[in-house]
Amino acid sequence: MKQKLWLWLFCLCALPAFAQTPAGVSGKVIDELTGDPIAGVMVVLRENNQTAYTGEDGAFVFHPVTHGKDVLSLNAADIQSKEIPVDIPRESSLDLGIIQVTRRPMPVQQLAGVIDEAQRATEDDDTGLSQDVSAMVIFSNDVFLQNAGYQFSQFRFRS
Repeated sequence: MKQKLWLWLFCLCALPAFAQTPAGVSGKVIDELTGDPIAGVMVVLRENNQTAYTGEDGAFVFHPVTHGKDVLSLNAADIQSKEIPVDIPRESSLDLGIIQVTRRPMPVQQLAGVIDEAQRATEDDDTGLSQDVSAMVIFSNDVFLQNAGYQFSQFRFRS
């Protein structure tokens, strides 16, 4: 009876040694021209239906994933989309290493709405145009100005 107990205890303790480590996929996304890591790239494993985003260092990790053939898709607004076929091994992690992608130039139309706050502040201070109100609005019988607005002009403060 004592031998059976020791055998049972030995088998129970040896069981974790036969456990399979789940597979994983990792890699790093960089710009092919500059070699800089690219943050915020959406990385998708299609067959596993998993999504990850690259960090500041351009790295991504999928853990755990099912083994087999899959397609890794890289998407972001400022890069050209890329698809990479991968074969994920059964019991080990797959390190894709460095993945180089091509950046797309930002169109000028997207930058047209950008306002430089420092330049805007100096323009307001130098020209004084930020407080100008048209004389037509001040002297008209505007309902809003009569009921809710304040007219801070020289006519209001005359003595």
